[in-house]
Formats: sequence, C-alpha cells, structure tokens
Amino acid sequence: MYSVSDEGSLAAWKQDGTFVNTWKTGGSGDWEGLTATSLTADVIYIAQEYEPMMFEWSVSTNSFTGKSWSFPGMKATSKAGLEGFTDVASKNVWLAGSQSDATVSEYTCDLSTSGDCIKTGTVWKFGLS
Repeated sequence: MYSVSDEGSLAAWKQDGTFVNTWKTGGSGDWEGLTATSLTADVIYIAQEYEPMMFEWSVSTNSFTGKSWSFPGMKATSKAGLEGFTDVASKNVWLAGSQSDATVSEYTCDLSTSGDCIKTGTVWKFGLS
C-alpha cells in the first residue's frame, strides 16, 4: 500500500499498517491522490493538484518514469484543483475530481505515452457548503 502527502512524499506500508519506507519525490510536491491500474502493476500514478496532472512512478526503481498526463478542461486553481482520482479498469476510464467546482469527470488516457487525457464527460456534481 502507498500514500502521498502535500509535501511531496510517497510512503509504502504493509497491509497490517507497518511502515516500510518513504521517498521524497520532487516535482511540485502538491500530491493529492494515487492509484494503480492493477494490483500487480509495476507502476502507480500520482495526482498533482495544480496544474491538474498525473505522473507515473515505478515501484521497482522508486522513481518517476518520465511519463505524465494532463487533465484538460478541469477547473482548477493553485488552492483548489485535482483532489483525487482513480482508474476504473473495467471501463478503461479515469475519474478525476475537481475541488474548484465540485465535479468528478471521466477521462480516457493513453498510458503508452505522455500527453493530454481526453475528457469524455462529467459524472457527478456535488453541492458546496
């Protein structure tokens, strides 16, 4: 299991909650989520709040692979941007949440190369209080 922090760290944990290790990742350090495309994948994906992007991290080398993707059309500011995302493997889509306008949008992303993901629709809009 892995977790990220707003300060740019990535941490690994055993399933029983025992701490394994932590890495300073560099980059913007404003990490807001992470996911994997499968339980056996060699890479995980880290979400950056602003500009809304995701970065590929190799769990075998503990470093970024150099691949990244943006989420065009997502409303974002430096204080309220991408605030969580996940891969829905069964549908081959990504869900990405915007804190700025309280929406979760659906994207398709070509993971073979860096670039822009394609927004295919808004899935939910939540009320803000």
